[in-house]
Amino acid sequence: MKIRVLGCHGSEFSGTRLCSFLIGEAVALDAGAITSTLTKEEQEQLKYILITHSHLDHIKDIAFLADNLQAKKRDPINIVSIDSVLEILKAHFLNGKIWPDFTKLPAPNSPILKYLPLPPDQPAAIGELTVRPIKVSHTVPAVAYEIKEGDSTVIFSGDCGANCMLCEAANSAKNLKALFVSVSFPNNMEEIANVSRHLTPRLLENEIKKLKVTVPIYAYHLKTQFEEEIKQELTTLLPQVKVLNEKETLNF
Repeated sequence: MKIRVLGCHGSEFSGTRLCSFLIGEAVALDAGAITSTLTKEEQEQLKYILITHSHLDHIKDIAFLADNLQAKKRDPINIVSIDSVLEILKAHFLNGKIWPDFTKLPAPNSPILKYLPLPPDQPAAIGELTVRPIKVSHTVPAVAYEIKEGDSTVIFSGDCGANCMLCEAANSAKNLKALFVSVSFPNNMEEIANVSRHLTPRLLENEIKKLKVTVPIYAYHLKTQFEEEIKQELTTLLPQVKVLNEKETLNF
């Protein structure tokens, strides 16, 4: 399994990008940095976008990707998530008011985008991958994803807070090669982390205590303005956790 980090931050400044990962050539996970990183040819190869939840930093490039591809005759790109996430996108994002509804354009029988709902906690074939959405605790409906290719499995947390059941999913996963976990705030902002259902290094430490398997753990979704502080706290509390960088490519 080849994973390319397009963006891995929880806030966008010059030099940092919002969260998005390219898995192989045809599947993206979240859409914070698709059009700002992929070439025209790479964008045209996409067939699926897995969405963890509906917050703008994870969905924004769905809009711009659809606009970029509207002159291209091709099969629709599948926007994949659980029903409750997709319903929010339909009502509040691709609704003809915030952005054109590209699930009906350029024509209802040949749209640029297509919604593909997945049942929670059930594995589904997505291209060459097997994907299982796992409900997690956030301020809106949200899922983590267990993703399998061949004999390799990885889990992406998406945005989640304390007691999100992520480690329970990791403990039961077969051939788990890596766990990708969002860590958004430093420890001194634990109150806002709890209110917004995100993790700090200390909250992540509490979660990892529940982990019964030894696998590489990658932190992402760090808020850029607190990045150095979060990194220092991770080094102190969880030296085994590696912080992801943009443009990094991982193979499992």
